[in-house]
Amino acid sequence: MASFLINTKAEFLKSRRTLAYRVAFIAGVAMPVLFMIAYILKPGAFNELASIPWEFHMKNVWQFGAAFFPMYVTILASLVVQTEYRNNTWKMVYMQPRSHADIFFSKFVVIQLLLLASLLLYNLAILATGYIANIFHSNYAFFQKAPPLEMMLRLTARMYIASLCITAIQYWFSLRFRNFITSMGLGIGLTIVAFIILQWDKVVYYPYAYPALTYFKAGQVKGLATHEWNSLAGAATALLLGFWNIARRKERG
Repeated sequence: MASFLINTKAEFLKSRRTLAYRVAFIAGVAMPVLFMIAYILKPGAFNELASIPWEFHMKNVWQFGAAFFPMYVTILASLVVQTEYRNNTWKMVYMQPRSHADIFFSKFVVIQLLLLASLLLYNLAILATGYIANIFHSNYAFFQKAPPLEMMLRLTARMYIASLCITAIQYWFSLRFRNFITSMGLGIGLTIVAFIILQWDKVVYYPYAYPALTYFKAGQVKGLATHEWNSLAGAATALLLGFWNIARRKERG
């Protein structure tokens, strides 16, 4: 375990030289900042901010955040893995005194840490942008109303769980295909399909629709929804299949 933690830290530091860090930061602030600008420039279009500011702000931000979340996960997984392909260092990685499991799961943990960091930043950005918008327009009620922190944390936790299966699948794709465009194209294509079949009664079995389902069902289900349990099970399955597939490949990198 100590060796795994050390190697995971090394992988995390290695990822700092990639675009993954910048993408995680941009994803964490982009949507709240865009809506803040809209609130400031067009105050007459957002009357709800005078009565239910935080709920309305969260609804706006997460509506688009949930839609783009699978694409963000796709990009993040690809960027973390592609550093080895781009630098042609996979053979060097496998020559180190590390097990295949150590290599496989340490990179996956790095993706999870970046994902969690961007989600935390997303919540902080929601709070900050709400208060900043209120400074420009005193009729907004962000300062008068307490932010629903429990609701924010609950939704964030469920959104993270909903993304786990997508993350595992995209991580597998990113390892399996040397070409960055292939794994990215698969992820984006599967996300587009999710928009098309979102009203289908069997959509709970389609991982790329899970973040959107969590957004729509967050206030309807106590505990985890069916698709969120499916995400946990799917993530475990995809990780095991991905590890088996990558470990038995004769050519690596």
